[in-house]
Amino acid sequence: MCYLCTRKIVTKMKKLILTAFVALLAAPCFAQYGSPLHTSDNGKFTFDILDHLGVGYNIVNTDDYTPNGSTDVFLNVAEIGLYPTKNFGLEVGVDLQFNAFYSKETAFAQVDKIIKPVAFSALGLGDNFDRKRGCFSVFGLGAPVLLKGSFGNFQIGVGGIASWNITADNDARLRKDNRRLIYEESSAKANPFSYCFLGTLSYEEIGAYIKYNPKSSRLLPDGSIDMSFITLGVFIKM
Repeated sequence: MCYLCTRKIVTKMKKLILTAFVALLAAPCFAQYGSPLHTSDNGKFTFDILDHLGVGYNIVNTDDYTPNGSTDVFLNVAEIGLYPTKNFGLEVGVDLQFNAFYSKETAFAQVDKIIKPVAFSALGLGDNFDRKRGCFSVFGLGAPVLLKGSFGNFQIGVGGIASWNITADNDARLRKDNRRLIYEESSAKANPFSYCFLGTLSYEEIGAYIKYNPKSSRLLPDGSIDMSFITLGVFIKM
């Protein structure tokens, strides 16, 4: 079996295990009807699972790379809240994270463990395509830490997220003479750990968030493209 095929199987197995884990947690979550799974008698400690789902848009505009589109999706798996006072607390959680960066101008390729935008023709699939799109995506786990302040039905949070980047993929979807051509590289190199800063504003069950992933967080190895970006998004409590 080729090395690339083996990597693809390992990647799919990791995602399957994580999906099964979330499914096992889902049953008690839907029974709670929006309330924390556990709250201490004095209300200063809470525990919840599958608390919220968020979708955002990554704004990337650097000298190295400007995508045509980029998405940020996360699902909260577990969350612990510590509230020393009624209006102030600390929340720590675990999120499933997925980020994808799309481009119609360039594909992505890895050479000597360095990811760079390249011409679609450099993928060895020919040139003069009728349609083309390149994508670089990262799937992983995040550990958000937020200081939360409550003001009536409003909540404000400030903190950060430490991320474990489990898998990364390069792919290109092309069409030439009504024939689909697909390039996939499942062994794309992303640094195993990165981080971002996080701010949230919510009202009851809905909210908005902003993330800043600086270049210093090193999502990609040194020498790769600059993947610093700002994310604007919304989330809803489940």
